[in-house]
Amino acid sequence: MRIGAIGALAASILLGLRLSAAGADERVTIAGNHPLDAETLTSTGNADAAQTLAMEVRFAVRNPAALDRFMAEQQDPESPNYRRWLKTGEFGRRFGPSPTQIRAVVEWLVGEGFTVSSISPDRIEFAGKVAQAEYAFSVRIARFGGAGLYANTSDPSIPARFAGVIGSVMGLDNMTYQVPATRQPSPRAIAFASAVAAHQAHLEHGRSSGSAGSVAGQRPSFAGGPGIGDHFAPIDVQTFYNEIPLLGMHDGSGQCIAIVGLSDYPDAALSLFQSTFGGPAFNVTRRVIGVNPGLKEDGLEGEALLDIEYSHATAPGASTLFYLASSDLTNAITKAVQDNLCGAVSISFEFCSTSKAYFTSTLDTQFRQAAAQGQAVFISSGDNGAKGGCGLPGQNVNEASADPNVTSVGGTEFTPVYVNHDDYGFVPESAWNDYPGGVTGGGASKIFSKPAYQMASTPADGRRDVPDVAMEASPRNPGVFVVNDDGNGGAVVQCCYGGTSLSAPLWAGFSQVMAQTAGARLGNINSRLYTVATAANNGIRDVTSGNNDVGGLKGFTAGPGYDQVSGWGTVDMDAFATAFGEPPPPAAGPLTTNPRNPMPLRFLSRKAGTSSRTKLVTLINPKSNRTTAIVDGVTLQSGAEFAIDPAATTCVHGLALTAGKTCKIGVRFSPVGIGTRPPDAVIISDNAQNSPQTVALTGAGR
Repeated sequence: MRIGAIGALAASILLGLRLSAAGADERVTIAGNHPLDAETLTSTGNADAAQTLAMEVRFAVRNPAALDRFMAEQQDPESPNYRRWLKTGEFGRRFGPSPTQIRAVVEWLVGEGFTVSSISPDRIEFAGKVAQAEYAFSVRIARFGGAGLYANTSDPSIPARFAGVIGSVMGLDNMTYQVPATRQPSPRAIAFASAVAAHQAHLEHGRSSGSAGSVAGQRPSFAGGPGIGDHFAPIDVQTFYNEIPLLGMHDGSGQCIAIVGLSDYPDAALSLFQSTFGGPAFNVTRRVIGVNPGLKEDGLEGEALLDIEYSHATAPGASTLFYLASSDLTNAITKAVQDNLCGAVSISFEFCSTSKAYFTSTLDTQFRQAAAQGQAVFISSGDNGAKGGCGLPGQNVNEASADPNVTSVGGTEFTPVYVNHDDYGFVPESAWNDYPGGVTGGGASKIFSKPAYQMASTPADGRRDVPDVAMEASPRNPGVFVVNDDGNGGAVVQCCYGGTSLSAPLWAGFSQVMAQTAGARLGNINSRLYTVATAANNGIRDVTSGNNDVGGLKGFTAGPGYDQVSGWGTVDMDAFATAFGEPPPPAAGPLTTNPRNPMPLRFLSRKAGTSSRTKLVTLINPKSNRTTAIVDGVTLQSGAEFAIDPAATTCVHGLALTAGKTCKIGVRFSPVGIGTRPPDAVIISDNAQNSPQTVALTGAGR
């Protein structure tokens, strides 16, 4: 018998022992924690029992119901938690596993023979052999194909005491991959790119007098040269979506955008982009997770540059943190969320051949944390229409973009009007469908249920529908100029790029201009977006034509209002920022008296004709209120035998009571006769929700 066969037999024996003892161990299964491809592909045998696996335990959210309530309050202008975002590290302390739970999981992993290399509030990284993993998690790990693929063929089990603590186990397979949602130059377009480089004399500066004007320091016109024609540069994006009036006041300064990627890029590309198209210089910092993978092909380098360059186009004053992972984009996303340095995160990838648990636990936990921290996450809806980009049968969506805590961004196409090579105003947009060259993604999730913000306005399918919004995506109509690596250590202007990986960073940049305008992070914009979308004068440009049919697969059709092709549509950025804005502050209150409201103020019986000592009523604007209460007046109901003592009263007309502050009302009692006096009351009027209030007054004369 061959050694490999002996190892496989030993692994199967160990697996059988664990399975037979499962009841005694009181184990539970992590549902959906195996690649769906492992169910449809044909196994070519068992994985090498001695192969070393790098694995992770990802922790589930502790008390998810409480987190959901808190996140809803963060988006509710009437709540004291409105936009009270969690600080770095606070999510783990409040909603992550306890130190005792983390320690218990570590001890279990070590007891199973694994080597633990890293421990954090969101995960434990560990390593071990295939045979150890099969035994510890009661799974079979099989080989698939000849490319070294392997995967667990069923869901892993864990000790029952870790149910609700461990959310997912990663690393039992190597099938998961991410596809950039970008459409890059065809060979013909690359040849045109050489013409661009050879015809720098065709760069034209100066804008038509009929245009909307330009941003200071930005060169408004760029002609591509012979054979290329006119396409969009940053100034054209700003003009078409009417962002220029907004940029005159706010350009994203002081804000930050996190871009995630799987390839490095040459700094020369950003320098050439800025010198060609003008505007503020880039302020980009790399944050490498693991080992820098260098410059990578398969669209990964072009993806990184497209995202950085065009998030900068809509937020030219914002800084950028580029999170670069060596192989797994999950690590870059996790780091961007854990750092909590940027108010927006842009993700221009589709996620394929993974498990349901990856979306519902691994990614969703990160996206929940991002939302609770005030980070707005924008993810491309995909470039393969209603089919999705992972080769699955039937209608599919980019499930990462369908997470309820992120904004899914679809794509449009249009034929602009140019004057002197510059875009001249707005023309109606259609859903992007350049099939076979690319089609905007959209449809209904197979994993996530419909969130509350979609209940009233999306199809009654019970599912999370995507996208939420859209932006230009076609690489032809109009397509955007990108500066890319020239292959010789330098950079070159290329034409033309597109894809929903253009749409997402455009929205990410725009969100940071809005955040600067609001003076606060926005968090997940969807709740507010769906409210604004149904109001008048909302700045939304409804996309009502086109579809995302692809090949022979029927997709969805754009129409009035929300649709599963363009979401709510695109926006006039200036008008939308105003409509989105800061919701009107809630009315102050309710104000309360101390210690309870209403609080009768009782005076002991007094000799007629004499006056009591002054008694005080304390009025409080509770700390739970976020707004200031204004005291309009303090009066008596009748004023016959009770009187306000001016010397002891600080609750006077016009007094502003900020949250947690108090003022006092002094009252004296001067009976004129014998016996219980007719009841009276102090009437307090203010701008609170429960105004006016009364405090009952009682007393007796003798």
